[in-house]
Amino acid sequence: QGSTYGDCAISVFGLIVFQFGFYLASNARNDIPWNMVIVGLFFQQVIALFILKSDAGFKIFRWIATLAQDFLGEAAPAAQFFFDADTIAKHWFFVNTLSTIIFFVAFIQM
Repeated sequence: QGSTYGDCAISVFGLIVFQFGFYLASNARNDIPWNMVIVGLFFQQVIALFILKSDAGFKIFRWIATLAQDFLGEAAPAAQFFFDADTIAKHWFFVNTLSTIIFFVAFIQM
């Protein structure tokens, strides 16, 4: 099931609404580099099309996602350093999130 033109129009309209909202919320509206904003939005669409419409793009980003999942999966055994096994087995959001953050920060600090 593909997207219809109506779905695409809604997405583009939402993008315009968000950009307009950010423009209205800005304190320095005259300092907005519109060329950079437009080029950034263009590249965002190009990358999205590459990922969603090409098999190579999908495989590359699936590989990256698998690497990230495997890396962050190492936080679960590391959580036993801070929490007992019963607490970890309950899969509480705070415990899982905190252990992942601690693991990532410790890895970056190495």
